[in-house]
Amino acid sequence: LQLDEVRKLPLQVLAQGEHPHRQRSGDLVAQRVRRIVDAKSERQLVPQVLRQVPSPRGLHAMEPDARMNARDAFDAELSSGALKSLQAEVEQASREAKAESQAFEKVQDSVIRIDNNYRITYVNKVAGEMGNFNPTEVVGKTIWEIYPAFMGTQVEEAFNKAMETKTQVQVSDYYEPLDIYYESRFYPSTTGLLIFTQDVTLQRRAEREIGQAQALADRLIDSLPGVFYFYDINGQFIRWNKRLEEVTGYSAEEIAAMHPSQLFPDDQKAYITERIMGVFQEEVNDAQCDFQTKDGRRIPYYFKAVRIEYKGIPCLLGNGMDTTDQKRAEEDLIRSREKYRLLFESNPLAMWMLSLPDYKVIESNEAAQVQYGYSREEFLDLDIFNLRPAEEKERLLAATNRNFRGLHHAGIWQHLRKDGSMIYVDIISYDIIYEGKPARLILANEMTKKVEAEEKLTESYESIKELTEHLQNIREQERLHMAREIHDELGQLLTVMKMDLSWVNRKMKDEDPAMKSKVTELISTVDKTVVTVRRIASELRPSLLDNLGLAAAMEWHLEEFTRRSEVQHTFRGPEQEPELTENIKIGLFRILQESLTNVGR
Repeated sequence: LQLDEVRKLPLQVLAQGEHPHRQRSGDLVAQRVRRIVDAKSERQLVPQVLRQVPSPRGLHAMEPDARMNARDAFDAELSSGALKSLQAEVEQASREAKAESQAFEKVQDSVIRIDNNYRITYVNKVAGEMGNFNPTEVVGKTIWEIYPAFMGTQVEEAFNKAMETKTQVQVSDYYEPLDIYYESRFYPSTTGLLIFTQDVTLQRRAEREIGQAQALADRLIDSLPGVFYFYDINGQFIRWNKRLEEVTGYSAEEIAAMHPSQLFPDDQKAYITERIMGVFQEEVNDAQCDFQTKDGRRIPYYFKAVRIEYKGIPCLLGNGMDTTDQKRAEEDLIRSREKYRLLFESNPLAMWMLSLPDYKVIESNEAAQVQYGYSREEFLDLDIFNLRPAEEKERLLAATNRNFRGLHHAGIWQHLRKDGSMIYVDIISYDIIYEGKPARLILANEMTKKVEAEEKLTESYESIKELTEHLQNIREQERLHMAREIHDELGQLLTVMKMDLSWVNRKMKDEDPAMKSKVTELISTVDKTVVTVRRIASELRPSLLDNLGLAAAMEWHLEEFTRRSEVQHTFRGPEQEPELTENIKIGLFRILQESLTNVGR
């Protein structure tokens, strides 16, 4: 009810034809007046006036003079103090209703008000947009006329519960006709319900996608070999896999409350703490240490970790592999020193040992001496950095890790023989305890022939690529030549043929209709042949590609494809033609042609 309608209550009720919805407005005015009077217990003050408020249908049936007399009588009654007070309260109620409606238009939720008969009395703009209807057109209709799919669902139950029990009800579900997820809250009053509805489709879909991603991440983490762990710079665990719990014997709750160093024995805490801090300082680090389980057992592990940023906080992400078998093998190797030495000396691959952490050569086998051209004494006095060419020394210094790290594959490096010749070697190192001291066993497998073969293979690939490109260029030139020949030569001949047939057709007499029909058919056949020739020429080399550019040629080809196959397309070309070489333009156009051919199949 608008404020100006309430202020002009007598005229609005009595006047005819001044309001497009006067009948409904009159009923609402009378109802609203009676509700206010009931609320204030003032019915005894104006009993006669309320009874004299005629219905709009009664007013329409009155003669004009009678209607004017009724209006004057009602205006006279309004001069009394009771009705003035009543009208003031009606105006206040109208102002409040208008303010309420304005407030509802500002909210982001859908707002619908219904009366006790489930008829809609107010709809805000958001509700109209969400339901795809005009808010003014649904006022007066029942909620089931607008949302028939709600009938027989939990939404209908929520409506009935809120209406009958006069308690707030909340419901959330999927509404198939509009393909949305929604969340509705029903607020009951003495006159009906106020329903707030929020479209939570994006939120629900995002929650589902996040849940799926989280589940996938959990499965991936739990499927990782070894233990996986993730904690921040303060040592607060963020995530770990089930394997960590199985190995250490601690529960998830216990691990969440622990510092990572508590998983290691006391004699290794200082070492592992230093290695952990090394990750945060150098971004990557490793460690060879023992897990101490909940029941006191020690399990040797090799750990590798990197530093990452998570929610703005430096964190450590790492994994560990059980090296029990490796340790046992190392112990067996120590116990079988003579056997090991025999294997070392007799190994056909070049091997030597470096002391840790000073990186001095302490042993070499015969294969290494032969491979590099040094005697045993020369090799033992050799500075290992002198095996590298000058351009790789800085790289070696940066990659050198003199800490005990276990097995490590360093990759392929360039080495220098004593005579200055260059060789390629694949380096694998393994840290061991040799004669009671840490040492690094180096295995250098010569890969010179393999590297050279790979370089030649790469060169061959490049040559093949150049040859392929050359053949493609020749093919395109042939296509261009054929397209021009077909268009120019065959097109001209067909044009001449059509002109001659047209001349013959004009010269023929109408007395021979069969011959004239045959000539007409020949002219139509020539026209079709001309179209076919143009299509073949365009497919060989579209003239648009040379004249108007790649975008125009692609758009034309798509339109031709749609015309032939009835497969709809959408083309989004650049606003400005990109500067591309002819070979790239042709290549992209051929890719489009082949793609559409596959689509057509």
